[in-house]
Order: sequence, then C-alpha cells, then structure tokens
Amino acid sequence: MSIPRQTLICLGLSQLLVSCGLFRESDDVFENPTNNAARVQKNRRTEVPSTPASRQNGFADGIAATVNGKVVTRSEVRGSVAQEAFLLQQQVLSPADRKKRLRELEKEGLDALINRKLILTEYNKRGYPVKAQAVDSQINYRVREQFGGDRKKFVEALRQAGITMRKFRSDQEDTIKIVRMRRAITQDKTRQPSSQEVQRYYNKNINDYRDEGTVSVRTLTIPKQDRDDLMASPKSQRLRAQDIHRKLKSGSSFATLAKKYSSDSAAPNGGNRGIIDKQKPHLTMGALLTMNAYNLKAGETSEIIEDQHNYYLLKVDSRQYGKAQPLSEVQDGIEKTLIAAQKEEVVDKWVESLRKRALINKTY
Repeated sequence: MSIPRQTLICLGLSQLLVSCGLFRESDDVFENPTNNAARVQKNRRTEVPSTPASRQNGFADGIAATVNGKVVTRSEVRGSVAQEAFLLQQQVLSPADRKKRLRELEKEGLDALINRKLILTEYNKRGYPVKAQAVDSQINYRVREQFGGDRKKFVEALRQAGITMRKFRSDQEDTIKIVRMRRAITQDKTRQPSSQEVQRYYNKNINDYRDEGTVSVRTLTIPKQDRDDLMASPKSQRLRAQDIHRKLKSGSSFATLAKKYSSDSAAPNGGNRGIIDKQKPHLTMGALLTMNAYNLKAGETSEIIEDQHNYYLLKVDSRQYGKAQPLSEVQDGIEKTLIAAQKEEVVDKWVESLRKRALINKTY
C-alpha cells in the first residue's frame, strides 16, 4: 500500500508535535526517555499542541472551559487531539461514527488539559523554577532522537507546524514541571509488588509473553472497482464495505457474508484462508493483512482495512500461541509495570481531589 507523500509529512510532523510536551500527566516520558516499560498502557494518552489546521476550524476564540478562572480554548482542545484526529480521518468510518469518535477524543482532551492546568498551578505554588539548562537538555534530546541531531530540520518542522521556539520551550518547561510534581506526589507511596502479585499478573497476561504463534483467518474482500458493476465507484464500494461491517457487528455470519459479497479466491469457502504463520507471510494475503490478523484475538472481526485496490474485513477463528517466556525472564518488567500502576492510582486520586476543590466550568 503506497502512502501519499502529504500523509508521510503529516505523520512526521505529528511526532514533533507530540514532543512539544503536552502530555497526559501519566506519561513520565522525561523521567526515563529510553525506558518506558513501566507505563500503564491502558491509561496512555498523548496530546499535541494546536496546529495551523486546527486553528482554521473557527474555534480559535471559543472557550471550552475555565479552570479557577483560567481559560481552556476550543482550539487548544482540538489541537490536543490533532494526532489522533488525523489518524481517525484515515479510517473507513461512516460520517456519524467518525463524528462520535472525534467528540469522544475531544472530551478526553479537554479533561487532560484541565488536569494539566491544575497540576501546573500546584507546582507553581511551590515556587520551584525550572532551570533553562533542564529545558535545553530536553530539546537537545528531541533534536537528537527525532531529527538525527539536525537542528535545522527541527526548526523547519516547528515552522511548518506553526509553533514558535518560545512556545515550544514553554511547553517543555511545563512538562518538566508535571513530571516533577508526579514524582513528588508518588514519593514513598509505592511498594515492591509481592511474588503473588507478580505471578497473578503473569498468569493473566501470559499471552503477552508468548511467541505470536499462528492464527486461523477468514477474509472478505470488496474491490474498489467492480468489473461486474460499471456503476460502482470506490465511494460506493466503501459504503458497501461499511454496510457489511455493520452486519458483522450485529452478529451476522462472517462465512455467509463472505460467500455472498467477497471477491477473493477464498469466498467459496466462506473466506477461510486456513492457518497463517507470521514468520512465513501468506502468499495471497500479504504483509498488510497478516499484520492486521495478528492484532486480533480469537473470535474478533477487524475494522475495515484499505489498500490501493480493495477494502478488506478479517476474522480470526482461532489462535495458537507459541511458547511463553519463563517468569524469571520477565519478572523485572512486570514489577515495573505494577509499580507504575501504583503511581497512576496515587496521581489519579490526587488529581481528582484537585478537581473537587477547583472551580471548573465546561462549555464544550
């Protein structure tokens, strides 16, 4: 599947925008930038500052909320979810579903921005300034990691994103404050997980520590151009794929729908492709579908997948995992994950207490 150059540019810029520092409070990305194994992934949210595109949506002066009298603008909210919104636009969804998901993203983004203001207020009350050297260190890290040390590329990316260096430095400084505040709040509030807790986590998530093994897959293929229907267009075929997807979500048989609608060679067999091994990519499925199949659990159906020629739906009938790593090899990582979860709980409770005491008025 070829990716348009503009898409690649946007994705590259999104990495820079993430680095501007508007992170959810749970992301200690600067605490240990080379080892983030201790993050609690289910709570992970990345935020990005507003881009020129988001500022052109007519919301630049709209108020999304006030937090103890401080304003959060609608453009800030939209900017905070710009990366996720961009990726959402690439998915094949109905306008109603896309609007609903975007609205959910914006609600999450607003809450994260409110929490951010509350934490920064608490930090600033303590009167501990962030030295310029600390900000320089974080910027140098970003330039090194994301631009191979080429500062000209970094500056140009900022320019394209509509971000001034002053704004970038300010965002980096705020993120350092949030990380320091999190450290202070969680200091001496965690304990070493017990061997029983580690064992329970390992047992519950053991598939995460197994070789990926094999999957039994079904496919349903809708071509963007139907040779049997001269009136068909990529748009009408996408609508057909969406209709089939809704039927599957409502409980219709994948095999039955594949026999009726699919155009691939597996259609007569209900889309059954048999057993797929990621280490030996299926000749007729290709890398794109194989990768997506391995992202599904047994019994799950994929979202609509698109390449240059077709729309696809996948279903994994069964999955056989390989051999699991022994607990002794993954124990350190599990302990870090459990400690990170303890920190998350402490911070979440503290932030909730800040919210209860704050005067918050949402208008968005």
